[in-house]
Amino acid sequence: MFTNRMSGNVGDRGFSLIEMLVASAIFAIAAAVAFILYSSAQKSYKAGETFSDQQQATRVAFDRMTSDIRLAGFNTNPDGDTSRVDEQIEGAWSTAVTVRGDFDFEDTSANTTPETDLKGAAYSTVSTG
Repeated sequence: MFTNRMSGNVGDRGFSLIEMLVASAIFAIAAAVAFILYSSAQKSYKAGETFSDQQQATRVAFDRMTSDIRLAGFNTNPDGDTSRVDEQIEGAWSTAVTVRGDFDFEDTSANTTPETDLKGAAYSTVSTG
């Protein structure tokens, strides 16, 4: 009834050292490939996220510029003074455009010399990265 476990087939006792080494090597190769794929996917995701952030910043800048340019000349001469020269576009250069308008929708009747605002750092700037 009772059988001796030692008398059974030698192959039934478990894995040999060679089999364990081969299995471990295959697992290590599969893990290395998975890590390389994960690392590549993570770099691709980061690059896409950076590009998306830059594109969003550019979109915000263009929206801001479009809004400001549409307001160029709006309410620039509220008191009707014909002796004051009120250009809607003060200047255009290769890197900047200066427009005049009522951008904050405040009472502009007190602003008789807007050139003083143009001297300082009162410019609205939008950085695109």
